[in-house]
Amino acid sequence: MTYSQPPHYSFGDADGGQPPQQPSSGPPGYSPQPPEAYPGQPTAPTTGMPAGMPMGAPMAPVPPPQPQPQQGGSPLMPVLAIASALCFVGAVLFGILWFQAKGETDDADARASDAESLADDRADEIESLEADLTAAQDELGTLEEELSDLESQITDVETMQGCLDALEAFYDTEVGSAEEEAAGAELTVACAEWVY
Repeated sequence: MTYSQPPHYSFGDADGGQPPQQPSSGPPGYSPQPPEAYPGQPTAPTTGMPAGMPMGAPMAPVPPPQPQPQQGGSPLMPVLAIASALCFVGAVLFGILWFQAKGETDDADARASDAESLADDRADEIESLEADLTAAQDELGTLEEELSDLESQITDVETMQGCLDALEAFYDTEVGSAEEEAAGAELTVACAEWVY
C-alpha cells in the first residue's frame, strides 16, 4: 500500500526575507459520514462540521436550543369562552321558561274556555227556568180564571138551590092561607135572579 506524500509547507526564512508559501493544494476536505449502523444498534445523532472548516480549528460550542415561547392565546379568549357559556346557559333557561310559560298559557286558555262554556250552560239553564216560570205564571193565571168561573158557578148553584127550596116551601103551604102569602114573598126574593 502506498501513501501520497504530504504537500510541502514553507514557513519562510527565519529572518523574514521570504514570505511563507501556502501549499499548492489545500488539505483534503473532511466530510464525515456517519458509520453504518448495524441491525438492532441505535444510531446516535451526529453533529457534522461545517463544510470548508479546517481540521484543527476549534469548534464553537453549540448553544442549547432556546425554548420556544408557548403560543399564549389572546387574553380575550377566556372572556369570549365565558361569554359564550353564559349565552348558552341563558338561551337554555330562556327556552325552559318559555315552554313553561307557554304551557301555563295553554292551561289558562283551556280553563278560560271551560269557564266560558260553563257560563253558557248556566245561562241556558237560567233562560230555560225563566221560560218555565213564565209558563207556570201563565198557567196559574188560567187556573185562577177557571177558579173564578167555578166560584161564580157555585154561587149560581147556591142561588138556584135557594130558589128551588123557596118554591118547594111555597107549594107545601095551603092555598089562600097566610103561609102561602109569606112563602110567595120568600119565593120572589129567592128566585129574583132566575125568574124575574
